[in-house]
Amino acid sequence: MAGSPDTETADARHPNNLVYSDPSVASSTMKRLNQMRKNGQFCDVILQTGKKTIMGHRAILAAASPYLFDLFQNETANVLASEVPISYRLDQNFDWQSLEIIVEYCYTAQLDIPENLVKGAYIVAARLRMEEVRSECAKFMLENLSPDNCLGIRSILGIKHDPNFAEAIDNYIRKEISSISANNEFTLLPSIQVEVLQFTPESWRGGSNRSNHENDVESRSSSGSVSPVEGQPIRNHSYTRVDLSSIQPYGLSIMVLDFIKTQVAGDLSSLDELGKKTNLLFFNNMDSILRDCNEMEEGAETDMTQADCEMVQDYKIMSKKNSAKPKNRMGRTLSNNPTKPRHLLYSRMIPDVVNADQDPEWKVLATNQISDSHVATIAALNGTLFKISIRTRITTLSPSETPNSSRPSSIEGTDGFVLVPPMPSAKCALGAGNLDGKLVVCGGYDRGDCLKTAMMYDPKTNKWTDLPAMLEHRGRLDIAVIDGCVYAVGGSSGNKELMTAEVLDHRGSAKKWQRLPPCRMPRASCGVCALERNIYCIGGWDGQRGFKECEVFDIDEKKWSDIPSMMTGRYQAGVAAFRGEIWVVGGCESWGVLNSVEIYNPKTGTWRAGPPITIARRGCGVTVFKGKLWVVGGTDGPNSLFGTEFYDPDDRKWHEGPNLTVPRGNVAAVAIDDGLYAIGGFTGKTFLNSLEFLDADLMEFSTFLPSPKLVECYRDALLHANCSEAILPSMILGSLTTNGHDAN
Repeated sequence: MAGSPDTETADARHPNNLVYSDPSVASSTMKRLNQMRKNGQFCDVILQTGKKTIMGHRAILAAASPYLFDLFQNETANVLASEVPISYRLDQNFDWQSLEIIVEYCYTAQLDIPENLVKGAYIVAARLRMEEVRSECAKFMLENLSPDNCLGIRSILGIKHDPNFAEAIDNYIRKEISSISANNEFTLLPSIQVEVLQFTPESWRGGSNRSNHENDVESRSSSGSVSPVEGQPIRNHSYTRVDLSSIQPYGLSIMVLDFIKTQVAGDLSSLDELGKKTNLLFFNNMDSILRDCNEMEEGAETDMTQADCEMVQDYKIMSKKNSAKPKNRMGRTLSNNPTKPRHLLYSRMIPDVVNADQDPEWKVLATNQISDSHVATIAALNGTLFKISIRTRITTLSPSETPNSSRPSSIEGTDGFVLVPPMPSAKCALGAGNLDGKLVVCGGYDRGDCLKTAMMYDPKTNKWTDLPAMLEHRGRLDIAVIDGCVYAVGGSSGNKELMTAEVLDHRGSAKKWQRLPPCRMPRASCGVCALERNIYCIGGWDGQRGFKECEVFDIDEKKWSDIPSMMTGRYQAGVAAFRGEIWVVGGCESWGVLNSVEIYNPKTGTWRAGPPITIARRGCGVTVFKGKLWVVGGTDGPNSLFGTEFYDPDDRKWHEGPNLTVPRGNVAAVAIDDGLYAIGGFTGKTFLNSLEFLDADLMEFSTFLPSPKLVECYRDALLHANCSEAILPSMILGSLTTNGHDAN
């Protein structure tokens, strides 16, 4: 039966219909719509990010973005005709240039993204749920991954919800961790410093070996463990019976991550607090987790004395002082008024970002074994990338039963390391020097004022004592020491650059500062050093420029005189006397940071160019240590630096040294006996009151140093054995790294 006319198609009913297709209409129409968008014609929506606005057509944007479709559809019923165009205020993490590119794509179906905006375009596409664009951006970034950009890409908020992309980046970071650790992105990551105490086996109960329970620490830590009651001290526990050196770096990092997660417990400000100090931890055998040493109970009835050891006591005292400091709780009132009263302002996080906030990422991404006792870790903490420095420290304790030992009996029961006590106040751009085997610190700047205080640290007693205050407030100064006299030269008072100088005769009876003849010109941020019986003052800043002029002060004649000018004007340079000459390292000419080195020969009165340092820096500490010239910290312009380097006169080359535990700009460096100290400085955010100690044998910086008791015990033992004190550092090191076995 033939179909009725009602069921016939239009083509069947009208075979002579005109059929025409113009493939250019779609593209030309979208092109014209895009031009209308740019001209603001017929636009009914405004996307606002920061102070930038991008106009568009709701129908076009909703068709391209599932997120915007849901957003516009949910809001349509609440929109009045008078409220068109509607303004939607987007999250501040939307880069407006990237958003413009994605909106352009909605109209043109074409992407042309500069390399530096691909990451921003990925973020916008992911949040707008435009999967094709997100996928193309991810593919491009993976193809162009490098040690210089991988951490920035991995830091994208909510990246865990793109698991394949995140895992590919994690694999790259694990593979290239050594190269990544040396670049600028790594330096800029927020950091947390952790020291884990390893008590020697002599302190173990009955000297027993590790149990199967203890061997299972790493597997338990990887899956997480239940913490004891928060805030209660650990009583009668065999604190540390696990040899931490047997735990692999990843397992140790997992344990530290679990500790940090427990400490934060939803309070994100705790992450900042953890980053402000070196966190001293111990392994608690009862629950197989790391605990803060503040939780050790003093005088517990146990066969060990971990809680009473000097290093733990110092740490507790420092923690109490820090916790006692008042916190600034001042806030500000925010206005609820919209910036454009006639526009409806919209502020809602997209679903995957909300989920990211509700389920933040805690994950160890990569570990780098720097030495047997030092692991550098990159981890996601509450969704933010951190670098974590983990050091294991061995300390000896009084055992319940005296073991057989080849060491002198006086050494048994001596603490291994103690905390280097911080300065009473945080400061940078200070003067520091070696005064009769003690560290003297003068002046400095603490953000608010230039200081006139002076103090002295004795490594043998591990204590600070006050010295008479200087006659003038001096920040951005430098000092030199000759024959027990401390010479403070130039600097800034906070109001003006200074040309004055003063001296403290510490060996004399007066014990007060006395004025010296002034320099020939005002000098802040100058370099000062002593050579023979002369004080050299190099370069500096007069408030307008860094200059080349230099002068020398004869301490016998008490007179300043000019010496030839440098080849390059510079201030904030590191200056030191090295092998009978004056070395001037880095600094600034005007605003450009220098890597050049100049060397002055006092005998010939001439300057020559020295081998340039590997990284341009200013505000670095420079000192001579173990026959080599060391350059410590500083800034490369915008960033404070972790790195150090040293010049070896034997091969006439600069070599990379160990990193500091925190970045330090405008830092001082002083060598005393077998250690090098980095003092104070500025991280780029925080002024520092801490010191770091570089042990010549371990070749690592730490905020701990060998206990004075331990050093004295070994020194006495050497005297009785009629041995040279030259082997003292290696003896101490040997006693602390043999895991309780007798040293040879």
